[in-house]
Amino acid sequence: MHDVLTRSLLKSHPRLRCPSRLNHYYLTYPSLFIPIMASTKDIKVRYSTANVSNSEATKACSWEKPVPVNNFWDSLDYCLARNFLGNFSHEELPNLPIDPDSTASHQEKLTLLLSLLQAKVEQEEALAAQSSSTLHEADYKKWHSLYQGIYTYQTELKLLSDAGKTIRMLVEKRSSTNDIPLHCFADHLITAEKDYKQAEEIEKLVLEKWEKVPQLGRDSPQCINARRIIARAVWMQGKERREEADTMIAEIEAITEEMRNGRFAAYLEEERKLNSEMMEKLKAEGPVC
Repeated sequence: MHDVLTRSLLKSHPRLRCPSRLNHYYLTYPSLFIPIMASTKDIKVRYSTANVSNSEATKACSWEKPVPVNNFWDSLDYCLARNFLGNFSHEELPNLPIDPDSTASHQEKLTLLLSLLQAKVEQEEALAAQSSSTLHEADYKKWHSLYQGIYTYQTELKLLSDAGKTIRMLVEKRSSTNDIPLHCFADHLITAEKDYKQAEEIEKLVLEKWEKVPQLGRDSPQCINARRIIARAVWMQGKERREEADTMIAEIEAITEEMRNGRFAAYLEEERKLNSEMMEKLKAEGPVC
């Protein structure tokens, strides 16, 4: 694993190809090369919101994954951490070159984690090739999860050209039952490509499907997030659609309040916060005409 990681780091950091520079990188950021944890036993963890760690009902949700509480992971939001950690087994995690007490910068952490995900893809593709297959053919779920993580980190690092290629590949090669790539693509179209109309059309199809999924439904965090994407896409199309967007936003807020007595009550405060953040961004970045 460390050999694969080294090759990946050298690819992403050309200046490190000189051994002395690689040694300097190690000396400057030694914490990035120390195993993540000696043992996963008795590790304090967090879930997607501050109160979820004490919510057995929410921990039971399939999309919740435990994230270690320590210096390294505390500076990364839950979604970023989950999209990395979910790609490694309990046996692999202790051997990853990450220090739980790391003081490295946010950018350095993101770069390392992206490199580790790319190295993992390389490793899995090599294993699949031994059976004359590809990772996509051999294990679509693993393939999707790894590239979903890669897309997330490329986006966070503002590698928008790379992120665009990754999400388009995920869309083109998605399974018929997986709408997550379309959901992410709609968000990418808004934030990176300013194609608001296409984003609206895609996300409406996603929402229609998700609201019919028994595990999700109208007041699930996923469906509320899909509605936010649609509202953003409509709002950003200009003043002529602003009233329509306002109606959508009011509906989102009403549905959010419906969570209070439902299956997803533990997410109520988090969704309120996300709604508020959406409005702040729309007012700051939305078109004035």
